[in-house]
Order: sequence, then structure tokens, then C-alpha cells
Amino acid sequence: MTDIQIVAPLSCKIKYSIFDIACHLERSPENCCKANHKYMQFADGSSRQLPNRMKRMEPALPKPRLTITTVFIMIQRKKGKWQKVTIAVIILLIFSPVFLLSQNSKDSLLGEVTIKSAIDYAIVRQPIIQQSLVDQEILETTIRSKLADWYPQINFNYILQHNFIVQTAVIGGNSVKLGVNNTSAGQFTFSQSIFDKDVFLANRTQTDVRLQARQITSNNKIDLAANVSKAFYDVLSTMQQIKVSATNIVRIERSLKDALNQYQAGITDKIDYKRATITLNNTRAAKKSNEELLKAKLEYLKSLMGYPAAETLNIVYDSLQMEREIALDTLQKPNYSSRIEFQLLETRKRLLQYN
Repeated sequence: MTDIQIVAPLSCKIKYSIFDIACHLERSPENCCKANHKYMQFADGSSRQLPNRMKRMEPALPKPRLTITTVFIMIQRKKGKWQKVTIAVIILLIFSPVFLLSQNSKDSLLGEVTIKSAIDYAIVRQPIIQQSLVDQEILETTIRSKLADWYPQINFNYILQHNFIVQTAVIGGNSVKLGVNNTSAGQFTFSQSIFDKDVFLANRTQTDVRLQARQITSNNKIDLAANVSKAFYDVLSTMQQIKVSATNIVRIERSLKDALNQYQAGITDKIDYKRATITLNNTRAAKKSNEELLKAKLEYLKSLMGYPAAETLNIVYDSLQMEREIALDTLQKPNYSSRIEFQLLETRKRLLQYN
């Protein structure tokens, strides 16, 4: 039987077994202040008789802590169904961080990658967008720091100097100290900025500076969406080329078989057979080239999206929906002011005018 020790704070240490805890000890050992070989006296005045197996030990210093042994004690005190429930709860608490980490890793992956989900995923996880958002926060803090110069500035300084050895001079036969052991000085200043061109400029340009930061973030998002869209449709184009090559290979193999049969029957010469063989080899080479090119394009799309490199992308698309989205209103006149590049240039122009 395994023995453990529970330490009481007032120099009381009792040594007993696991089953003794469940059977005899119902009060906290922290309330214990005195113990001998027969009785245990608690702080509230009550006492309890101890079994013969409990022995008086030497004084102790530390308090009891939650360890593996105490966990087993808790399990031993439960019986039947409650003991199984306690074990299940403890196992769940131990392995819950592992479950949460695995769930987070699964949530960060896409089951089906459409053009919309790819763009949304890239905007959330692309480092360039995250950097733009961080720059906005830094800019906001900088603006508040600049505008804080309008507030009154209060400073207080205090100096305390202790002289270990004070210089002594002999004057008229007497030793005279030329200083004191301790000196101190305090300084309190209050200042208010009435006019400061830098603060005035920061106050005037804060709106346009914030607007410029938001426009830069929007411009980065638009560029990212355009690049992801190009890469996505480039992947689709390569996949379709592979499918076309696979269909052509089947058709050319059938033509090659017919040309071979006609050549063997003496209907045609060897030129048609050799021509079909060369065409088949070229089609197979083009298919292999597109398959290798598809791997590179998928990796490029992953890098734009910020997608894990070890995971695979399940590209899904609706050809009918894509055909409906091709239609454009050609009668609509171009509006340059709606372009983010034009808006960004206008904001920069206003900021330069402030200087």
C-alpha cells in the first residue's frame, strides 16, 4: 500500500495511507494545529481519534500542494460511477489543449476553394494586409502622441545627495567642515504650449493622414484580390489544358491505331502512321509539361493566399456562373475618381499642399 504525507501549517505532519484519507480525515489539514498518537485537535476546538497506523512525525514547513499523488487521492475517495466520472473529467482537462490546437489547425483550411473563398482567405492571412493594418495602428498612435503636446506638461524632479566624506579644513586651530552630509533639491515645472507649428500641422493633417493609411490598405487589398484572381483563373486554365490534352491523347491513339491497321493492310503508306506517332508524342509531352506547370501555379496561389504549403487546394468552380459574370456594361462611361489609385494621388496632393 502506498503511503503519502500531508503537511499541516502549525508544525504538524501526519503519515498515513490513501485509504486512511477516505476513511478518517474529513477536515482540511490546514485547520490542524496539534496532533499526537491518539487524537488530532482542530482550530475550532473539535477533535478526532486517529487510527493506530497514523504516526506522529517531525515538524514540517511546507503546506500541501496539488500533485499527482493528491489527484489519485481524489480518485480513490470516489466510488463506483463517480470514480469513472472523475477520471474522465481529469483526462479531458489534460488533453483539452491538444484538441483545441487540432481544431484550430483544421479550421484554418478550406474544404472547397472557390474564387470568393480564396480572396477572403488571402485578405485575412496575407502578411502584406496584416502589415498595412499594423501601420494604421502605429499611425493612429503617432497622431495621438503628436496631439498630446497641446496638453499641459507637468514635471517634478527631486535630487538627494549624500556625502560619505565631508571636506574638512583647519581654521584657527579648529577643524571646520566645509559642507554637509546630505543635500537635497526639488524642482516642479508646469508648461503649456501656446503655439507649435508641428502640433498645428499634425492637427490639420490628421484627417487626411488617416485617410491615406486606409486608402493604402484598400489598395493593397485590391491588388491582392486581383493577383489571387489571376492566379486562380490561371490554375483553372492549366487544368482545362490538361483535360484537353488527355482527350486528344485518347483521340490520337485511336487515329494511330487506325493508321497502323491501314498501313499493315497496304491501304496507306508509312507517312500517316509516323505522323500520328509524332503527334501523339507531342501531345503527351504537352500534357506532362502542363502537369508540372500546374504544380508551380498551385504553389504560387498558395503563397498569395497564405495557405499552408503542405496542404492541397481543392479547386471548385461553376462554369455557368462564370459565363454569367463575363458580361460587362459597355455603355457605362469610365469614372476615374472611383479608382483607388486616383483617390490616393488626390490625398497625397492635399498633404503636400499643407507643407
